Amino acid sequence: MYDYLREFMTSAFHQDWKLDAPDERSSVRHYVSTNPRTRSMEVLAEIDDLLAADLSEKRLEKYIIRDLGANVVPPKGPNRWSTWLRAIRDDLESGITGD
Repeated sequence: MYDYLREFMTSAFHQDWKLDAPDERSSVRHYVSTNPRTRSMEVLAEIDDLLAADLSEKRLEKYIIRDLGANVVPPKGPNRWSTWLRAIRDDLESGITGD
């Protein structure tokens, strides 16, 4: 499940991603620029599906880290994991559309 999203997370947010990009947005933009548009669109659709599943924050955290393989620590705050995933989604969409 979410094969494109898993590939995206392990590519854009691997263990040393901070050596490759100054911030998360840059890492997302790099992914978009180095992969076919259709793949980025698949990732976007899978993020939308995951957000629509309305998982608890704890479950979403475990899923992003354990199941998707992302090496990230979102800023503290309410709904930190869903907020982070929405921001990544918006950056991805912006990269696809060129905004």
